Amino acid sequence: MKVLEGSSPIPASSWGHTRPAERWVAPAAGPASVHSWILALLLVAGAMAAFAQDPPLSTDYVVSNWQTEQGLPENSATSLVHTPDGHLWFGTFRGLVRFDGHKFTVFDQSRIPALPDPGIVNLHLDRAGELWISTVSGLAHGHEGAWTVFGPQQGWTGTYIRHFADAADGSVFLITFKQEIFRFAGGRFTQLSAPPGRLDPTFIFADKGGQVRAVNRDFSSVWTSGGWQSVPLPKEIGQGALPWWGVAQDGLLWVLKHDTLYKLDGGRIVSKVHLNQPIVDLWSLTEDSTGWLWGCSSRLGLYRISADGQVNRYSTATGLPSNGVRFVYEDHRGNRWIGTDGGGLVRIREKRLKTISTESGLPDFPVKAAAPARDGRVFIATFGAGLYQFKDNHLTRLTVPDDTELYPQTLLVDHSDTLWLGAFDRGLYQWRSGRIRQVLKPADGYQNIESIFEDSQGRVWVSETHGRTARFSGETVTEYAAPAQRRGIPIRCVAQDRVTGAIWAAGDSGLFQFVDGQGFQPVRDAQGKPLPPLVTIFPLDGQGVWAAPSTGGLLLWKDGKAVPLDSGQMPAAIVGGMLEQGGHIWMATNRGVWRFRKADLLLAANGGTKPCEWQQFDRDDGLPSLECSFDHQPAIQSDGQGRIWVPTLKGVAILDPLRLRLRTDPIPARIEEVVYLTRDGAQHRIPVTGVEPVRIPPGSLDVHVLYTALDLSNQDKIRFAYALSQDGTEVASGERTEREIVFAKLPPGEYRFGLRVRNSDGYWNPNAVEIRLIREPFHWETGWFRALIALFSFTTVIGVVLFGARRQSVKQLRRLSKEKLRAETEARLLHSTRMESIGRLAGGVAHDFNNLLTIVNGYSEMLLLEVAGDEGKLAKVQSIRAAGQRAAELTQQLLAFSRSQAENLVPLELNAVVRDTAKLLQRLVGESVRLELQLEEGLGSINGDRTQLGQILLNLVVNARDAMPDGGAVVIRTNRELVAAGSSSTNPGLEPGPYAVLSVEDTGVGMDLETIRHAFEPFFTTKPPGKGTGMGLAIVYGVVKRAGGRIDVESSVGRGSRFVIHFPVVSTAAAEPEPEPEPEAAQPDCRYATILLVEDDPGVRSVASRILSSNGYRVLEAAGGAEALALLEGQAPAPDLMLSDIIMPGMSGYVLADRVALLRPELKVIFVSGYSGPATEGATAKQDETPTLRKPFTSAALLASVRQALASNETLSGD
Repeated sequence: MKVLEGSSPIPASSWGHTRPAERWVAPAAGPASVHSWILALLLVAGAMAAFAQDPPLSTDYVVSNWQTEQGLPENSATSLVHTPDGHLWFGTFRGLVRFDGHKFTVFDQSRIPALPDPGIVNLHLDRAGELWISTVSGLAHGHEGAWTVFGPQQGWTGTYIRHFADAADGSVFLITFKQEIFRFAGGRFTQLSAPPGRLDPTFIFADKGGQVRAVNRDFSSVWTSGGWQSVPLPKEIGQGALPWWGVAQDGLLWVLKHDTLYKLDGGRIVSKVHLNQPIVDLWSLTEDSTGWLWGCSSRLGLYRISADGQVNRYSTATGLPSNGVRFVYEDHRGNRWIGTDGGGLVRIREKRLKTISTESGLPDFPVKAAAPARDGRVFIATFGAGLYQFKDNHLTRLTVPDDTELYPQTLLVDHSDTLWLGAFDRGLYQWRSGRIRQVLKPADGYQNIESIFEDSQGRVWVSETHGRTARFSGETVTEYAAPAQRRGIPIRCVAQDRVTGAIWAAGDSGLFQFVDGQGFQPVRDAQGKPLPPLVTIFPLDGQGVWAAPSTGGLLLWKDGKAVPLDSGQMPAAIVGGMLEQGGHIWMATNRGVWRFRKADLLLAANGGTKPCEWQQFDRDDGLPSLECSFDHQPAIQSDGQGRIWVPTLKGVAILDPLRLRLRTDPIPARIEEVVYLTRDGAQHRIPVTGVEPVRIPPGSLDVHVLYTALDLSNQDKIRFAYALSQDGTEVASGERTEREIVFAKLPPGEYRFGLRVRNSDGYWNPNAVEIRLIREPFHWETGWFRALIALFSFTTVIGVVLFGARRQSVKQLRRLSKEKLRAETEARLLHSTRMESIGRLAGGVAHDFNNLLTIVNGYSEMLLLEVAGDEGKLAKVQSIRAAGQRAAELTQQLLAFSRSQAENLVPLELNAVVRDTAKLLQRLVGESVRLELQLEEGLGSINGDRTQLGQILLNLVVNARDAMPDGGAVVIRTNRELVAAGSSSTNPGLEPGPYAVLSVEDTGVGMDLETIRHAFEPFFTTKPPGKGTGMGLAIVYGVVKRAGGRIDVESSVGRGSRFVIHFPVVSTAAAEPEPEPEPEAAQPDCRYATILLVEDDPGVRSVASRILSSNGYRVLEAAGGAEALALLEGQAPAPDLMLSDIIMPGMSGYVLADRVALLRPELKVIFVSGYSGPATEGATAKQDETPTLRKPFTSAALLASVRQALASNETLSGD
């Protein structure tokens, strides 16, 4: 067995059993007598003469013809089958053709390379639904989607096939043109023995029981397991003319001999009919489902034979494209397909409506009107050929006065069978009881009649071109002139509502309603506007008035509103309409006759979205012309039997709603292929074969989806509804009649394309076919790439925004920093100024206190000597002395804060000072507080006073201890820090350079902001009374400032405090240890020396004078500089020592010393001061080195200073 690999295999699974078109082939030419040929020619000639008057094929059938211009490979059709999937397959001599009712697909050797030959002789569809193809060069078989060519390997040795027959057991019998009979079963052929008798020509078929029979005029045999079994034939079958055979619908056998038709059941005649004419020269004989028997002649055309023996012959003279006919095949839909030699493929379908046209004898003139009467007559007005009457299938021309000039254009038969006729330029005629008369004449203003209408009361309304209307009620005629503003504009239609009785009229001026006593009044909408020009109207039984505008479509006038319907569902131009009793509206249009459901139209007019169901009747249904007659009414009428009469430009159509059989069965849709275009203009086709998605490569442009509907009846009326969706969202949808949809520049992604189909009678298939479309993207079209681009773009935008914002923020921060720095600097300056002011105040107060304390302490010392033997007085004087000493200490603290205290600044090693002081501090803080040192080596040296540095540590640690009543930890740290140039914003108040940093941190109660703000002010304290003086941090602040450093505090309530002090480093080398003080040399006895005492305060001067005098010194007193100079100028001998206060009114001690040096350069000087404030700024370097006695002083301190000065060699002149 050889399997053909065809490019388009026929899916065997979609085929089912169908009855093949049987055909009979005339025997090959052989010896014959001259007499026989003459007899045959005479019979043919007689038959042709007998059928010369046969009616055209189109009288009863709608005829369609396809030839090479419509896609056939050639104009011969040899055989045909109809597969259950809806396709027709037929053979030609240039290939196998598949037809879906719209498009032909040719399967030749270009599509099926292994096909034995493109010349197809016969086709057969067996009981298993598999296709057999007999070609001029061999036999092929379609099975499970593949092709098989039979040869000797399968037992096939025959030629091309004449007949096929399916046995009940599934085997297939075949007989060749050489009369060879084969049986195919189990995948192999067996050649059967010949039946008895002559084999030329032999017909094989399967009877109603599935038994295969072989017959010719000499024998009849049935195949059994034992071989052929003879069945006797009636003698009259074998005698005389050559018989033609055909299979009946009930499985019996038709036998046609010349002018007699037999029906055989085995060897028994069950019927015999004599034909009204003889039939000769047949190719095949077939019975259809309606009982017609069709005889196909190779030379004489097509015969149609009725059950009672009536014969019609169709040939090229009666509408057949060729007189050579090979077969007639009836498909599943009842269409008859005719295969011809040279005339292509023909389809004939019974008309769904009757017609009166030129085929009925009507002259070839436009029909303007058709009016049925109650007695069965129909009057037909032709424009140019006069008036006709049609009755009992016969046409009669009626004689009218001045007939040659009469152009009837509107007709009506009223309830009394009176015919009303409106003629062009001739007025109105009335035909009653065989008598015709003119009732409205052009002279009366009724020249051109537009419409005639009879209302429910039997009154006849007639309108004319200029808008005038006449009403006939019996013999009474009432005329109604058009409104003044509407005169000269025609009224084209008059109609009545059957429920309300209202009379309506329509014309070029819109819609009118008849009002008694006023005539026709124009109808206006809510804005006062008239309706557009109208062609026709038909009221809806109290539910409104349907009106057809001249521009097309349909609108409903109801409740003062005009509601237009979707013009996409309406015919382009409606020329007439009527309401049928069955609930349908019939419309005569320029595209045939349409029928709508009244309920659907009302629903659509009220805003419904459901599409209207409608049927269209056109040329494919038998309509003489697609364009119905227009401009005059009535354009559509019904008779007493409910039939509808419609005049068209080429005849009259008669539709019977009661006998109308509409197709409600769904037809299948099929998506055939997807075509896409590439940028180089090339087309690429992808067949749609299954459920796999159709993938379209990147870079594709337009995507075309090609589809069809498998319907063989009327493809022009088929509509498709499509929907393209992505991720459940509809992308595109619509309805169309085209079989191709183009999606231009379809974006990448996965789509679903669904398709539904509507059959020719308006019924939709509820089931959609669907395919998946995947438009592959380039990498730059993918979601992730776009996400990256979006992310990049977003990031870029955000970056730009952030950069801009950062720049703005930096600017803002710089501005804020500058503002903050300025604010901090201003605050620091304000704080420094404030502290300076406080310091000056404190210094001034300390100076005055020192003077007072000098007096108090001096006299208390003197009193101690005087009351030494009096215990009571001694205790009191001691108390005064102790209070004075405490006051002196407080004054010293004030002077330290105000920088007024003398200090000894020398290079120091900070860590050494911390370690030395820590020994004292550990005992001071107690056991509940842990003292921890974290000291960094290599700090360098700082300038400072060792005592004052120790005082700083002492004050800070004591404060830390007091802040931790329940114990805690105090950490003392040192580290080195380099302040870079330009870092004033982070280190305000510090010059660039290295710093040794000392910090003291506790875990105490902390401070709030208000406390921090006042922490360094003198006498500010948060301790309870008696627990502190408020001078501790003030002293620390003063010492740090004098050392050139800065102190900061960091604290918050509940989190402890941290004090940070920056000391500028003056040397990276460690400070050298301070030299040990040398032991004092023995002081010489300087008593009896003269001392000049200069003091502006009398009390201080008095105390000092008494101390000195009591110790053997001679004292000269002066209250100021001027007085001292006067004493020096006149004194002899000169004083040995001048003891002078620095701050005095008029002349300071420094100025006095300078003048004394000029007078007495050898005079030694001691300065006395309780305040080294601004007056010290005028001191010379020598004066800075002059000994200074600090107030308040004791007697011992005063005497020691005097003795030391007198013993030295230092003088004001430096000698």
